[in-house]
Amino acid sequence: MYNTDKTLTIRSTPQNRPGGDKQQKDRINTYYSEAGPDYEIWSKAFNMHYGFFRKGMNPFRREPMLNQMSQEVFERLKLDIHKKPALLDMGCGVGASMRYLAKKYQGLSIRGITIVPWQIRKGKSLNCQAGLDHRLEITAGDFTKTNFQNMSFDAAYAIESACHAPGPAKTSFIKEAFRILKPGGRLVVADGFIKNPHIPFSNFTKNSYRNLCESWALPQMAEIELFVATLKQTGFKKVTVEDISWKVAPSVAHSPFLILKFLLKKLFKGEKLGQQSWNNLKGVFLTNILGLKRKKFGYYLVSAEK
Repeated sequence: MYNTDKTLTIRSTPQNRPGGDKQQKDRINTYYSEAGPDYEIWSKAFNMHYGFFRKGMNPFRREPMLNQMSQEVFERLKLDIHKKPALLDMGCGVGASMRYLAKKYQGLSIRGITIVPWQIRKGKSLNCQAGLDHRLEITAGDFTKTNFQNMSFDAAYAIESACHAPGPAKTSFIKEAFRILKPGGRLVVADGFIKNPHIPFSNFTKNSYRNLCESWALPQMAEIELFVATLKQTGFKKVTVEDISWKVAPSVAHSPFLILKFLLKKLFKGEKLGQQSWNNLKGVFLTNILGLKRKKFGYYLVSAEK
C-alpha cells in the first residue's frame, strides 16, 4: 500500500476525438450484449470481475473470492449503513456486487448505472428473483456524464468498469465521480492498470495489450500514475493505492480451465461461438499472459475521498 503526491502531466488521447465516444459505446454494447450471457460459466451470480483471496479461503472455490472483491471494495468506502447512505455502482454490469452487498447488509440500498440495455434487463430480472428489487435500482446512463445532481451520493465504486472510460487517466470518469459525491464522500476503484511508464513495451507485450483492448472493448487501460495524479488534480484527498495483484492471482488462475470447459460445452452441444464470445475467450487468455508482465501491469484497489 502506498500514498503518492507525485503530479504527472495528463496526455491527450485519440479516444477523446469527436465521434469516438459513440463508437466506443457501440463497441461496449455489442460486446456485453453478445458475450454477457457467457459470464454465467465464470460466476453463477454473474460477477463480471476477478476475485480477492484472503488467507484461510479455499483457492479452488471461485465464487467466494469474487464476492470477497465486492466486500473489500465496500469496506474501503467506510460507510455507516445505519445512516442509509446513497451508494452508486459506476458500471454495475448486471448488479452482482449490488446483490451481494444488499443481501449482507440489510437496509442498504444501491443504485447502479450502465450503458448496456441487456445488462439492465438481466440485472433487473436477477434483482427481482433475489427479492431485492425494492432496494436495488439499475438505470441506463454513461458514468462519465450522468444525469444525477451535484453531490447526490455518499459513496461510489467501480469494479473493473472504469477501464471503459476514455484516456489513460480516465479523467471524465474521475471528474464525474467527484461531481456527484457529497463532501467527505469516498470513491473506490478496483481494476487492472498499466504501470512504470518509463519502461517501454516489448513488441510482444504491445501486441498482446492491443489485442486485449480490442477483445474486451476497452479504449485503453488506465495508467496508475496518471490515474492517481488526476484524482488529486480533480480535488480528491486521502488517495490510497494498494497493489493487490497477488490477491487476485488465485482467481485469475481459474480462467484457463474455464476456457476449456466452455469450449467443450459448446462443442458437445454443437453450438457455434459468436464473434464476441471468441473475443471474450481471447481477452481472458491474454489477461493471463499480460498478468505475468509484473513490471508493466498490476491490479490495484484505489481509494479516495472528496
